[in-house]
Amino acid sequence: MIAAVDPELVIAQRTRAEADRDVVVRPDTDGMFTLWGALPGAGGVALEDRLRALALGPCTEDPRTLAQRRADALIALAHGDTYLGCGCGSPACSSSATEATHHRCRPVIQVVVPVETLLGVADLPGVLARYGIIDPDLVRTLAADARWQQLLTMDGAPLALGSARGPAVGPDLAALRYTPSLTLASLVRTRDGHCRFPGCTAPAPSCDLDHVTPYDHTDPTCGGLTIPSNLGCLCR
Repeated sequence: MIAAVDPELVIAQRTRAEADRDVVVRPDTDGMFTLWGALPGAGGVALEDRLRALALGPCTEDPRTLAQRRADALIALAHGDTYLGCGCGSPACSSSATEATHHRCRPVIQVVVPVETLLGVADLPGVLARYGIIDPDLVRTLAADARWQQLLTMDGAPLALGSARGPAVGPDLAALRYTPSLTLASLVRTRDGHCRFPGCTAPAPSCDLDHVTPYDHTDPTCGGLTIPSNLGCLCR
């Protein structure tokens, strides 16, 4: 409510906070370093997504915890790598890291944007996913350098997703496929925002799309349709 009533105050507070952004790396004990940083909201979301995407690259036999792989991913980025090597030690590992076998993951930053703010007829705040309220100036700044994908909603429920790619597939045929189309996957991930397990905040782009009613591989017509109401984001 404060952001809607007094946007200038919120803009001034963010501007002051961004002026103090910094990253500090200091020697610690036991051969370790301590890392501390204060980043702008959108940059922090992008870094979180990038580290998680790299950490999920190694195979399931990698002995490291997810936390350890996130730390190793940051070191890999410092070395200029675009992937995190697997630590399973198997020469036949399907995740053996080379730049040729690992695509570069571009973080997806989801912003809820009031159209009045984009048109400049109002200064309504927006919402940065996994962060919270952002002021109208930051909304317009992010919008100016964005590749948009429009999501049409009614009463908070998604109806259709714009900027679809790929050949059109009839709804009946698509619902009988196990793997959702890119458009459907994007719709579900946009709707959920994060893992649907209670209390989990793993971002939707790093989650699997699981069927609520299990998909019947022997006879798809018997249940488990691949439709928005039967799909949900769940992290591994």
